[in-house]
Amino acid sequence: MRVRRGAAGTALVAALALVAGPAPASRPVTDDGAPVAPAVLVPIVNGVAGGVAAPTTGPTAPPAGPTPTASAGPADPPTPPTASTSGGSAPAPDPGLGEPLDAAAVTATLGPLLRGGALGRGRTPARVVDVATGEVLFDQADAGTVPASTAKLVTAVSVLEALGPDARLTTRTVLQDRDAAAPRLVLVGGGDPSLTSTPGPVGLPGSRIDPASLAQLARLTRWTLAARGIERVRVGFDDSLFSGRALHPSWDPAFPAFGVVAPVSALQVDQGRARPQGVVRVADPAAEAAARFAQQLADLGLEVSGTPRRVVARPRAVEVQAVTSPPLGTLVERMLSTSDNDAAEALARVAALATGHRGSFAGVQARAAEVLAGLGIDDPASRVVDGSGLSRSSALRPADLTTLLAVAGDGPGALASGLPVAAATGSLRGRYEVGATRPGAGLVRGKTGTLTGVVGLAGYASRPDGRLLAFAVLDDSVPAGTLGGRRAIDEALAALVACDCTAS
Repeated sequence: MRVRRGAAGTALVAALALVAGPAPASRPVTDDGAPVAPAVLVPIVNGVAGGVAAPTTGPTAPPAGPTPTASAGPADPPTPPTASTSGGSAPAPDPGLGEPLDAAAVTATLGPLLRGGALGRGRTPARVVDVATGEVLFDQADAGTVPASTAKLVTAVSVLEALGPDARLTTRTVLQDRDAAAPRLVLVGGGDPSLTSTPGPVGLPGSRIDPASLAQLARLTRWTLAARGIERVRVGFDDSLFSGRALHPSWDPAFPAFGVVAPVSALQVDQGRARPQGVVRVADPAAEAAARFAQQLADLGLEVSGTPRRVVARPRAVEVQAVTSPPLGTLVERMLSTSDNDAAEALARVAALATGHRGSFAGVQARAAEVLAGLGIDDPASRVVDGSGLSRSSALRPADLTTLLAVAGDGPGALASGLPVAAATGSLRGRYEVGATRPGAGLVRGKTGTLTGVVGLAGYASRPDGRLLAFAVLDDSVPAGTLGGRRAIDEALAALVACDCTAS
């Protein structure tokens, strides 16, 4: 049996480098999607945390470098990482490299390992496909299953297909009521999930990004207003790009309090955290961002009248300044590597808007359906209702994910290079390090998925001779906890890498 592949699958094989060195993870991930407080990434500026510009009593001089313009963003944005910067260190596999595998031998190896025990009742849904040939090597209980964070693979394809890896998201300020004693300065959100309070790189080597910051936008805005003779403003904020509910009705309402995800907003800073280095998320991320921005403007010597209010920027409002996010390819890589729920929800809405849908959960679901249909997946039971995979209302088959992995895009780009590498990076750091899992270290790269009672992993396994396999393992009936189920999946994939399963 073979899956549809074409030239895209060949390009994918040629571009992937799956043998990883011991690159550090961007942040430890213990249970992506479960209510576990995540480690917080603190921006570093000149070697220390923080970096807000010192308050001044008058106009701030333009930042060092080129004169700021309305499209100014972070200086020297980083180039999207390749597979090597995400953990790979070996040359890209050749499409014809390695010996083909025998499906019967693969089934004999995986079948006993993906049945009962620490996993769920009966046989665990799983599939393995040879990327070069499209041959299905293992296909077990291929039924719709709660995908957890493996659904972020659909979100990644959705945004990269809609906008490409080089597009950026803009946060801007506009001025209206210019003839008033205190014109209205409106902070307009553009859906950037990486916007921070203070400038500087975020993350650890291998997935570090240089996001835009409110402090940077405040300085640029203050400088431009001073040049126009404006010393007093009222602050408004516009988060109308996204619509509908901020939390999916199927989510646990405690998610924001546990730091799992913030209420989804087109305008957020520090991913909606109450404090930049905190965990708990605020109820209204846009209002929090506007309050911080108003304070930054005041610290720079601008008189701010009243408190920020929610408005919709007028079409003829005059743009004052803007900052832009890192390229979408970089944001997608980071979303996949760290299983970033906030980034996934924002990017899913951006992709929905770019393809004619609303920036809402309904739009995200409609856009995901388009992505699946474009891959030839027409099973009505397959659905993705949010961008992060936190909802238990989503359902995907392992076949859906292996099809996506095998054929999505003419070049893998951020989808492949963003996947965590076993024992090396992202949410797979700390796994594949002991016992029967060790053969998979550096050779398995995949998107993790974890909710209470749900475990999954979908990605690529590279055999020692270079043969590349796409796999997906999903189980939403894990009896108790998730650690045992994750280890069982890891042992199965390590056996796939190491088994004597060649066809010759």
